Amino acid sequence: MHWSFYVRTNISGVVWWIEFLNNPLSDNIKEIVKFEPSIGEAVDMFNTVSKDPKTQELMRMREEGERNYISAMLCAEQRGIQLGKQEGIQLGERRSRIETARTMIAENIPIETVAKCTGLSVSELRELGMP
Repeated sequence: MHWSFYVRTNISGVVWWIEFLNNPLSDNIKEIVKFEPSIGEAVDMFNTVSKDPKTQELMRMREEGERNYISAMLCAEQRGIQLGKQEGIQLGERRSRIETARTMIAENIPIETVAKCTGLSVSELRELGMP
């Protein structure tokens, strides 16, 4: 759609900023600036920044830092998920061994045999209230 449609229908704001962010040098921006002075200020700043080598390097470093931070957060998230899965599996295995031990005790199997079969120690079984 042509930008005059947005101006005539009074649609502005976010749509105009999206256009600026997508292509700050487009001809549409020149028209939008007439109606949204803050975008004109952004265009001026963009033009200033894009010409200064020191500012360009600072922007590049900032973007690199942001990418590194996001990458580190994604790695940490994946590691957390992996650790959570491992802990969940271990907890489930322990619960299964305890349930097996309870079943074996209910069948009057000696506690030493239960310990040997489940991998739980006699003291652990006793702490769980098994005779």
